[in-house]
Amino acid sequence: MILYYKEEILYIIILVIVLALIVLGIRWLTKNKETVSFFTTGIDSGFSLSEILSLWKLARLCELEEPTALYLSVPALSRSISKLISTSRANGTEYTKKTQKFLTKLYAYRTKVELDPLAKKGLKSSKFLDEGQKLRIVLKGVGVFVSRIEMNGRELIIHVPSKDGIITMYGNEWVGKRISVYLWRKDDACYAFDSAVIGSGQYGSTPVLYITHSSDLTRVQKRKSVRTKCSIGARLYISGRNSTFDTNVEDMAGGYRCMIEDISADGALIRIGGKGSNGISIKLQFPIGDNYIVMAGIVRAVEYNKELNQSRIHFECIKIDPEMKNVVLSFVYDVMPQDEKDVFEALKGTEEDENEETGAPRENSDTNENEATEQNTEETEPEVILAQQAEKNATNSKDDLGLESFDEFDFPKEE
Repeated sequence: MILYYKEEILYIIILVIVLALIVLGIRWLTKNKETVSFFTTGIDSGFSLSEILSLWKLARLCELEEPTALYLSVPALSRSISKLISTSRANGTEYTKKTQKFLTKLYAYRTKVELDPLAKKGLKSSKFLDEGQKLRIVLKGVGVFVSRIEMNGRELIIHVPSKDGIITMYGNEWVGKRISVYLWRKDDACYAFDSAVIGSGQYGSTPVLYITHSSDLTRVQKRKSVRTKCSIGARLYISGRNSTFDTNVEDMAGGYRCMIEDISADGALIRIGGKGSNGISIKLQFPIGDNYIVMAGIVRAVEYNKELNQSRIHFECIKIDPEMKNVVLSFVYDVMPQDEKDVFEALKGTEEDENEETGAPRENSDTNENEATEQNTEETEPEVILAQQAEKNATNSKDDLGLESFDEFDFPKEE
């Protein structure tokens, strides 16, 4: 019996020790999260443990606020390499085999980060942004401004934002404001983050703002065109085999009733009765004011709601007459809330920044764009539109295509 109790007490002691070690481990990891992240990133980047230790010392010598920036930022890497050379030169180890081998690896890694977008693995923190980075600043209710990073330290120090090269708000007017920042990072992607202006002043002769860092940078997909939510009743027509994407106005008595829920000059989100399918060629016809708009294109994706027996169709417009496109753009821009307009303008600005860096040509005119798209679009044979359709048919009749259930869509009653 005594032996039994002794074993039980021993198990309890072991359990307490294990739990204590787990707690201590969690506390250590929490406290040293930066160190752990630095070493794991170094291992992933191909450095040995001794080299990572040397990089850690270099980061400290260079007084980097965020040591992990060594793996992501070319300027941080350059500073560290210069520091390594000057330190090794001072202690007489510059030309030793170990130092030269380490320098060779650092230079190779620097080249990789500079030339290979995938090596950057995406930014998470604004502490990794380079000095001189161009920024698009959105101040809600006011508009879009342009700025640059002057210094990246405990806070981001940026030029006082301007519009068309003119400072329209002085530094003290920005203090206390919440802002959204958009930027194009060279050879990488477009990013966005929110920040707050915590101060203003002078950096040398440059008027600047001090804004908070963010550890939640988001990669932003470039918008192909401005779009907005809507509720527009429309008619959908199924194009035949080898469609030429004509934009002739159809008889409004024909086609299949549907609702446009989101629209741009490049496509629409359509809700319709029945089960849709990808890859079919369709024509969409609807009124905007006194104008009838015709869009011809392809269904790119379908979301089917079995319970409601309705589909949300993601439609890409391949062809639209320039005059009709202008009507759609005018409608979209008039309906779109100002905040969304500002975001779109900021994203458009980052695309211009990208084109300046890469030397990419600007987009062609609407007409040329439509012609090029039409010529390069590969025709897709119409597929099954409804689950009940037994087989494909080359004709355009409603019965043959099995589209009757599209008319099951119930529109909201007009008040």
